[in-house]
Amino acid sequence: PPQPSKVVPARSTPTSPALGGLDLLVTQVMEDGPAQAAGVQVGDVITAANSTRMLSLGDFTTIVRTSFESAAVMQLAVQREGAATDLALQLTPSSWSGPGVLGMRV
Repeated sequence: PPQPSKVVPARSTPTSPALGGLDLLVTQVMEDGPAQAAGVQVGDVITAANSTRMLSLGDFTTIVRTSFESAAVMQLAVQREGAATDLALQLTPSSWSGPGVLGMRV
């Protein structure tokens, strides 16, 4: 069974008081997982998923689950080395037995 993910807030305060939310620092990317296939890298900071700011890891998990159930493309807004980028994860119903959410730890 998948291991629970570890939350590492990227900042102790939100990026913008108007936006609020929690940024998630990617601390590990598993080989051959969905995150690696989408180009997620260790050190990336996830600022939003499907255009939604997260207030908790639970919010992120809910967005992942909803996207997975509809076999949708999940959009991640990421800060990488100070630059904003968007990554698309193609989610297809299959069993991911590796650790972490989408094959990454945050």
